[in-house]
Amino acid sequence: MNNVDVGNEFQTKAGCFQTTSDELQAKLNQATLTLKQAGKGDTRKIGGYLFSTMILRALATECALKALSAKSTGKYRRDKLGHDLSKLYDDLTQDVQVLVDSIAEAHGVASPKTILEKHRGDFVDWRYPSDDGKVLSANFTDLQRALEVLMETLNHRRFLKLCRESPATDRPD
Repeated sequence: MNNVDVGNEFQTKAGCFQTTSDELQAKLNQATLTLKQAGKGDTRKIGGYLFSTMILRALATECALKALSAKSTGKYRRDKLGHDLSKLYDDLTQDVQVLVDSIAEAHGVASPKTILEKHRGDFVDWRYPSDDGKVLSANFTDLQRALEVLMETLNHRRFLKLCRESPATDRPD
């Protein structure tokens, strides 16, 4: 599988996970509203929506970052830091980071690097309960907006031009 195919696969997965996390967030919002208004509801279902939304949102972000990397360099991170959103962002070329930041700025989104740093371990942290007292961030909005910027970058004409100009490899490292 060449770098374009790998990048396209990651991009497709990111889009699927993003759509599903958006649907789960809508269900979470509705279930929470019902609980607030009627004083009744299934708190286990609310918890399930919350955990599932955060896990899928983080996974979608990871896939989008790997798509950007695979398409622009032919490589993507597959080591033990492969779920670290901040490290995945750092793996992007300077040109891609500048483009991501400019798209974020145009949409009034905070620095993607800052957002990804804050959510760097969400995929792992939300999957596994911890007894270390770590507080998990359930801020949907900032990670959602960063993901939207990354997805827009994947289809941006400047990114597509960067990919055409970069040396291609047949297989990611």
